Order: sequence, then structure tokens, then C-alpha cells
Amino acid sequence: MSFERHLICAPKGDHTRARPLTGLLPQTEVLTRKGFKPTSEITPADTVITREHGLSPVLTVVIQHARSRLVRFAAKTLNCDDKTRDLPCDILLPAHQAMRLRDWRAQALFGKHEARVQAAALIDNAYVTDDGMQSCEVVQLWLQTPSTLYLRCMEVLSAHAFDDHLRPLI
Repeated sequence: MSFERHLICAPKGDHTRARPLTGLLPQTEVLTRKGFKPTSEITPADTVITREHGLSPVLTVVIQHARSRLVRFAAKTLNCDDKTRDLPCDILLPAHQAMRLRDWRAQALFGKHEARVQAAALIDNAYVTDDGMQSCEVVQLWLQTPSTLYLRCMEVLSAHAFDDHLRPLI
């Protein structure tokens, strides 16, 4: 399996092209037609399951190497303490990654039944923590339209564009 790797960054001194880093770390598992699969193994031949559209084909996979502030979601916060798995269930996301909340946190924090927020907005320094700036590889899954992807214990938005004010175009 081979991907064309893209390094996306703004030219020196050009701040109009800089965009927040979003995407998923390679080991993050996403629900596909064939079950959960690490993003590092997803190709444009795969189909993911989305909240809005059900089965959606992956059109493009973009891999970025960059420095980003990462946010760690502890497994016990996400109700996914799966003792049968060998891998830890903590999930790391870039701070600007958009998430969909549909549980008590949406109501308690944002006064809504459902909310779209950036991962950094949920930092509580107990169960959701700032892991600091780190060099990382981030995988972006581009679909026909931005859609909600299912991870093992949370919902996040697929790759999407930003407007000139750095607001997600979703």
C-alpha cells in the first residue's frame, strides 16, 4: 500500500494560506464497511460509515507532517475501557479537530442537545488533557462532503476546508 504524501504548509511570510491542522493520528481507528480500521490503513478504495450519509466512499487520503498541539482523551472518559484489546484506548486529536458531542457534555458545556466543537474546547486537565506541541503525522480523510466519522468512542468530522476567518466550512 502506498500513498502520495503531501506536506502542506504556507510559504514563509504568507499567513493567509495557513490553516489549522486537523485530521486523525495514524493509529486512530475509524468505522469502515469492514469494521474498525486504523486511519493509516484506509485508502480511497475504502468506504467509511458516517452519521449523515451512511456508507461514504473515501475520495482522497492526505497525510500531513506538522507540529500541532494535541489533546488526549482518557479511555475512562469515553466509556471505552475495552479489556479485550491489547492497545490503549486513549485517543489523541489535534487541538483544532472538530468533534460532535451528543451526550451530557453537549448540554452541560454548551446548553445544546448536540454540539460541534474543537477538541481543545473540552480540555478539563483531568480526563481530557493538553499533551502539548508535538511533531506528528496526521491523516485526513476527504469524503464527498464533510461528514461525521465514528471512532471507537467518539464522533469527529472528516476533512474539511476553512474560510478566510479560519472557521470550518461544514
